Amino acid sequence: MKSFYSLSLTAFLLCLAVTPLMSYTSPFSALSFGDFEPTVTLQPGTAVGDSLNLSAHNYATWAQIVNTTFSVRSSLYFHKLEQQDGRTSQYDRFAFEEILFAMPFAERHFFGFSYYPVAVSEYSAVSEMTELSNSFEYTKTRTLESRKGSIANASVIYGFSVSDISVAAGASFRFGNYDITSRYHYATYWDSDFSNLNWEKFFERKNTAGFANFTPDISVFYRSPSGLNAGAKIVIPVATSYSKKSSFKRTTSFGTVLETISEDESPSENSDWPLEFGLGLSYSINNLTLAYDYSSMLFDGTETRLDDTILNDRTRHSAGFKYRPSSRIFDSYYKRITYSGSFSVEKRPYRFGGKDISDISQTIGFLLPFNNDRSAIDITVSHTSSGNLSDNGIEGRSFRITFGFISSDRWKLRKERYTD
Repeated sequence: MKSFYSLSLTAFLLCLAVTPLMSYTSPFSALSFGDFEPTVTLQPGTAVGDSLNLSAHNYATWAQIVNTTFSVRSSLYFHKLEQQDGRTSQYDRFAFEEILFAMPFAERHFFGFSYYPVAVSEYSAVSEMTELSNSFEYTKTRTLESRKGSIANASVIYGFSVSDISVAAGASFRFGNYDITSRYHYATYWDSDFSNLNWEKFFERKNTAGFANFTPDISVFYRSPSGLNAGAKIVIPVATSYSKKSSFKRTTSFGTVLETISEDESPSENSDWPLEFGLGLSYSINNLTLAYDYSSMLFDGTETRLDDTILNDRTRHSAGFKYRPSSRIFDSYYKRITYSGSFSVEKRPYRFGGKDISDISQTIGFLLPFNNDRSAIDITVSHTSSGNLSDNGIEGRSFRITFGFISSDRWKLRKERYTD
């Protein structure tokens, strides 16, 4: 029991400490604030209940757990971006992603907590040196733009189950920041052939937006005796505020500030946040479960005011299966492993090259039980293809390996023995 408490607390504090190493699931996540993920799991889970494995898709499914359960996940990403002109870039990242905790109490009630950090990774775009047409000198200029941001989502959940229906209510608190930095390089030459440099100057403009919002959510899960299950979740934006700070500075070529030309900070104001919802169906027969999820974030018409990207509705379709040959503890270990796979198609909330961006992902997973099936190691491998060279002028591919640790135990007060 003590080891369970210690391990859970250590993993929780470790994930909080490495919040800057936050995750993203698409190579295009550097492009817009609209890329902040509603969930880090691509597999369907809105209508899938499990006695051990927790899912952030639908908190009402947590009513199926038997013991107090804790899980933590981390991922290793390998990304490759290819542009239409043949240029490519490759990068990788390791990130802690998700903490989930659920504790049943009384008669079919439970309390839970979830936390996950997500980030728009730093992205840089450099323009070519071009002649400044309206200058009275022989001047060329180029721009370096970088975008990065982070968001932390913490939720408190309470739920209960009556007969075959489970209901959960949660309160989510999001807070984070989003930075857009532009650096300008000006070079002036003595003559029109731009061969003899006269002087260089560097300027930097930085816009920093901080935000916080509160969103309650309600989720429902129905588990029928026939094996056909259904689930739904809705996240309602209630209050969102943001503040912006902008500055314009003269710097050296290394970015050292020489002079602050202007600074401006706006007071906190209200902004929009999209309505989120998800629907799911699953069917269980013998030891096989088939599932389908649909989720959406209604960005269309909202004004987050955090960046200049025009956002449209984001949708995701996901279908998959879960299969465990046997749940009897005395059977062969390989029969007690849970095998899973899924296929998902997602439309990103913005356009690139004038056309929509779609993510197509394939995932396979293995849930490896131990400790008398009260704990497990969750391993999933996924491949995602983002965009298309002919439509978007850029194409991304990512390979992700996710490791999860799940542990459960009964929380009981220790009984003291007394002797007369």
